[in-house]
Amino acid sequence: MHAWSPKNWGYDVPVSEGRDHIPENFDWSLWLGTAVERVYRESVYYPGNWRKIVDYGCGALGDIGVQIFDTPYNPLALDVPKTIKTECSPQNDYGFPEKKIVT
Repeated sequence: MHAWSPKNWGYDVPVSEGRDHIPENFDWSLWLGTAVERVYRESVYYPGNWRKIVDYGCGALGDIGVQIFDTPYNPLALDVPKTIKTECSPQNDYGFPEKKIVT
């Protein structure tokens, strides 16, 4: 069985610097919740880019992978894997790797 997602919910590029003005109708502190406090960057977190960042999401594997892997699980009567091998671009402390292969 092969399963894949065309989504690139990873963040291998350097963290953008600076800060943008927080919109008046947006409670940035509430959105951060218990996550590490970061400056607001207009195009970094929204829309949907938060999925790429370790403090807020779980990357493509955790976000969409669970649905992709679940589809064949019952029809093929799969059990838990005996081995798992991963290949990915280098990790950083900010975002999930962009390119991932899990066997």
